[in-house]
Amino acid sequence: MYKDKIALITGSSVKGSLGATIALRCAKEGAKGIVLTGLVLKEDDPVELVSEIKKIGAEAIFIPANLKNPDEITSLMKQAEEHFGSIDGLVNAAGLTTRGTIEESSVELWDDHIAINARAPFLLMQAAIRLWQRKKMPGAVVNIVTQSAHGGQPFITPYCASKGALLTLTKNVAYSQRFNRIRVNAILPGWMDTTGEAAIQKEFHHAPDDWLEKAESKQPMGKLIKPEELSWLAVYLLSDNSGVVTGSAIDYDQNVIGAYD
Repeated sequence: MYKDKIALITGSSVKGSLGATIALRCAKEGAKGIVLTGLVLKEDDPVELVSEIKKIGAEAIFIPANLKNPDEITSLMKQAEEHFGSIDGLVNAAGLTTRGTIEESSVELWDDHIAINARAPFLLMQAAIRLWQRKKMPGAVVNIVTQSAHGGQPFITPYCASKGALLTLTKNVAYSQRFNRIRVNAILPGWMDTTGEAAIQKEFHHAPDDWLEKAESKQPMGKLIKPEELSWLAVYLLSDNSGVVTGSAIDYDQNVIGAYD
């Protein structure tokens, strides 16, 4: 489905994350090259992910980057182009979900969420689109948003607002680039079982070891979303198989927005 393509995927430096899972799916679907990027939270993870992707048959490089820093984003895109010549797809999967209500959130917390969840995807899309236009080639972007972009929970107000901005940005850029063969789509996942979510449950909610089992027992389909499931959709939207689909915001959840008992 993604044969001979090259993808850059943010938030892909940690094993078990959505970004890393999408990167592996790209490789399994025939990608020629993968650019992994993110913060190094576990020193061995990027090395092991690069090795795993290479074993599948794709070339892979890891470029560490703090997406709060615009200069590091510029350097990231420059290094990706220097190594692979270009990219075919961009996945903005990195995200910050620090807790904060409207009453409690500091300016710094707000700015951090905007920087990582909205400004970084803006700058990455800008750089990718300039590259594609310069090379007169098509491209595809997949932005990982969230169900919380529809309104969200009071305890993550900056997160909800920043992802809402990314949702609007997705549609705006999709519209502006439709005559350039550049497609931009968004996936809005619900509650997902990732390594990051497990850490958040422990840090902010003091969750017990069996938090996942308890959480899944309360879901309509008896489980949280698994990154492996969603990765298929992300790669489909990156691939030529998705045709002319652009500007779409796909709710990926077992609940239905706007429907109530």
